[in-house]
Amino acid sequence: MDERIFCSGEARPPVQDMIAFIEENRDIGVEPICKHLPIAASSFYDHMAKRPNPDLLSVRAKRDKALRLEIERVWEQNYKV
Repeated sequence: MDERIFCSGEARPPVQDMIAFIEENRDIGVEPICKHLPIAASSFYDHMAKRPNPDLLSVRAKRDKALRLEIERVWEQNYKV
């Protein structure tokens, strides 16, 4: 598995991209994939547990989720600029 699937430099890929990649290739196994990505298997499982149960999200994540709607509203009103 090549880490350059996500980026060409040394930058860490976005967590959401890594989670999506692991989900799409889960038949290989989560742990073997995580050995080649800068994400722990426990982080993947933690992320997956929080999807169906938003109460498990951190205070910051809950606030970010609430603010996202307001940010999108303002962005739309400002002609998406």
